[in-house]
Order: sequence, then structure tokens, then C-alpha cells
Amino acid sequence: MTELTSTMLFDPSSNLFHATKHNFDSFSLNFAGTGEGTVDISGLYFTEQFRGAKYHIKRCRSSNQGVIYRCQFSNAAVVATRGVPIDFQGISVVRAFRKLSLVYSANSGERDWYNLMESALLNYAPGADTLRLQSQRDRVINQLLSSVGIAGIFDYELNYTDAAYFGRTTLVINTNHLLIKEKVFI
Repeated sequence: MTELTSTMLFDPSSNLFHATKHNFDSFSLNFAGTGEGTVDISGLYFTEQFRGAKYHIKRCRSSNQGVIYRCQFSNAAVVATRGVPIDFQGISVVRAFRKLSLVYSANSGERDWYNLMESALLNYAPGADTLRLQSQRDRVINQLLSSVGIAGIFDYELNYTDAAYFGRTTLVINTNHLLIKEKVFI
């Protein structure tokens, strides 16, 4: 395993940027899947760089107009980091995962606990054979994580992040702890 560094974990003071063509005062998962990918995985994508969000407007919209939201999680938010073992993510993440006792005991030392959750879902959950699409499986996992208090997943796409976003992505799966700090109209 690669040595764990502080830059691998989510920094609670981090800014998160989201681009959209809509002006609103709070985020809602009711609109998940209505943007770029139009796939509802029960989460909203954020990038760690303003220029990544600006690129999103230019690439994904028919015009260069939109709104970029600069947000932060509240201090009470629990944000898990994908690609880092649960046991190395701090007590609030560990406590949330302990509510999923089987998942925690099986995955606490594994780097990609998210994929292991998917494997457990497919192998043990009743009706899992109906979850044929990756987006359907992600939706179930993200709802499960949200149900135990996880507000977001930092570095959600791991190595598959689009380089044009200039950094890692955070998937917000519970908007209750998401604070809008600024709106920039483009």
C-alpha cells in the first residue's frame, strides 16, 4: 500500500465548485441526473477547482452562460475519501461505517472500499440481480452511505477523473450539510 498522506484525505475547509445553468439557493438531490451525465446515482458532482467548473459550463452547455457555485461542507459533515482505507479516515467516518457492521468489518483496511461494497451488494443483497447498470448499483450504495450519515465521497472517480476538471471530484450524497458560499454568474 502507498503511504497515506494528508493530501489524500478530504480537507473540511476545501472549496467545492459546481456548475449549472440554474440559479437557486440550496442544492437538492431531486435534480441528480439532470445535468451532464443525466444518470441519477443519488449524488451531485463537484470539482475542487473553479476553472474545472467553468470548463464544465463551456463543454456541456449550448451556451457559455451559467452559474458556478462555490460551496463548503459544514463542520458537522462526514465526508469519506475513496481510495483510502476507512480506518485511516478519522473517527467520524469510522463511526458512520460501523453502522454498516458487515461492510465495516470486511472493508475497513481496504483502499477501495466502494468497489468492495458493490461486490457485497451483488453477492448478498436480495434483488441485486436486477441492478444491471453501474448507475443503479451506485445509487443503492450512495443511498446506503447517506443513510448512515455520510454527506459526500471525496475523490469519487479515483483515477478516472476528467483532467479538464483540474482536480478530484467530490460526490455529494446528502445536501443537508452543503453550504453555498458564493455564486458566480458566467
